[in-house]
Amino acid sequence: MACTGGTIFQNAALPTVAVVYNQYASLNVASINSYVNFVINQINRYQFRGCGWWDNRINHWTQQLQTLNPNPNTVQGQFHYDLKSAKIQFAQLAKADCGC
Repeated sequence: MACTGGTIFQNAALPTVAVVYNQYASLNVASINSYVNFVINQINRYQFRGCGWWDNRINHWTQQLQTLNPNPNTVQGQFHYDLKSAKIQFAQLAKADCGC
């Protein structure tokens, strides 16, 4: 495990999930607390489970993304779709950053 919580936060979370949370926060469908909790949970799980955690998340979220409807007519639907996409990108960046 070559990375730390700080590097995961800076290199993987800020350019992906943080962007989506910030984009939707003003629309009352996302909160900074949800974002911080998400990142902390991902870091903790990586620290206990190692590199396989990122593969697990990429696979899990990719399967979920395939069942979501990115309905542009509802803010909530579009938020969930955008967030799921960002989570996949987050896990891919974290995996690379951690040398997995």
